[in-house]
Amino acid sequence: MENAETWMVYKNKRTGLTFSVGSFKNQDNGVLFLMRAGL
Repeated sequence: MENAETWMVYKNKRTGLTFSVGSFKNQDNGVLFLMRAGL
């Protein structure tokens, strides 16, 4: 899941949003949120 984590961090920097990446579940929720938001 290293790729997913890196993608999350990249998206966070681009959008200025912050997500908890302490667990795989949090990462998945963040990714789904970004995808649904169209970011």
